[in-house]
This record gives sequence, C-alpha cells and structure tokens, in this order.
Amino acid sequence: MSTIQAVGGAVNAGSNLDHVLQIEVCVRAILAEEDMDISSILAFAQGTIVEFEKGFDQEIELHVSGRTVAKGYAVKVGENFGLRISSIPSVEDRISALGPHG
Repeated sequence: MSTIQAVGGAVNAGSNLDHVLQIEVCVRAILAEEDMDISSILAFAQGTIVEFEKGFDQEIELHVSGRTVAKGYAVKVGENFGLRISSIPSVEDRISALGPHG
C-alpha cells in the first residue's frame, strides 16, 4: 500500500488522497514587487501610477501559500487576465513547496 506524507503524519493513498486533492488554496500571480517607503504609499491618489522595474514581457511567478509553484507569461483570455505557464517544477518539488514553511 502506498502512502503520501501529510501535515500530522502519513495518510493512506486512495480515498484520503482524493480528499486532499479537493482542498482549495489561494493562488496568486505575482506580477512585480517593489519596496516603497510609507510616505510614498501615503501620497497615492486616484490615478497614481506605480512603476516597477520588471518589464511587461518578463515571467510572472505563480504562488500557492506564499511559495512559487510555476512561472509563466501574462495572456489575455477574452476580457480576463491569464497566465500561460512556461516552467514548472516536478510534482515532488511542487508538493514539497506546499508543505510546512520551515
């Protein structure tokens, strides 16, 4: 019988794995990040443009629980924003990234 490692110990594969795979998590596409001082943030007004050093054609990181699980490029899907994944770690590395921060 195979098992998977989960928070709190091992669980049986099969129906328990099916339940684990149904857990919803927050997924974020990180376009860019910038350190700013508080006075700059307090000066924001409607219409303010915040410029980032990252180019519009550079890879975007896809984060789950604060951990990078893939990278890709912004695409337009109808009227929505999407992410075309260009690189993704192995299943084992993605599972490891979703584990406890340590």
